[in-house]
Amino acid sequence: MNSPNFKVVLAGDVNVGKTSLIHRFVNDSFAKDYLPTLGFQIFIKSVQVNDISVAFQIWDVGGGSSFQFLRKNNYLHSQGFLLVFDLGKAESFKNLERWLVEIRDVCPQAPFVLVANKADLPYQEISLAEINAKCDLLGASGKVFTSAKTGLNVKDAFVILGQAIIGILEKKNFVKSNSW
Repeated sequence: MNSPNFKVVLAGDVNVGKTSLIHRFVNDSFAKDYLPTLGFQIFIKSVQVNDISVAFQIWDVGGGSSFQFLRKNNYLHSQGFLLVFDLGKAESFKNLERWLVEIRDVCPQAPFVLVANKADLPYQEISLAEINAKCDLLGASGKVFTSAKTGLNVKDAFVILGQAIIGILEKKNFVKSNSW
């Protein structure tokens, strides 16, 4: 029985917590001080999705505008995306459309999940109603509130994305659930 491998990319503005989410998911660790990602880093983590062991190849790409060309190259052959924003920074929420345009330019059909990060912080600028509306408007496969600091729903974000990827592959008859 083969275990699927999914290339997934975390995308979003600088300092929304992409690297922190990855470290929480992969190593179950959190550091208060991370430097912005320059270029990209790749991490591997296996997790159960619908009783299937899925190996995620997780790409952490730099969020700065100077990395746009490099990011587009890193998006190639991605099966899914976690589109991350900071609940305490409305600008990162407003920029989701720009991020999705950039992603869709390379991967027009790849599913994505909206990740509302830093849910542990008391000050949040974006309401649940706004997030629900954005999720519908953009056609997200789901949404999840996370905290890389506490670990809240971090694994769930990847599981939801994995479920969306598996669902698309099954619909296209690329795989059948009994062939895993």
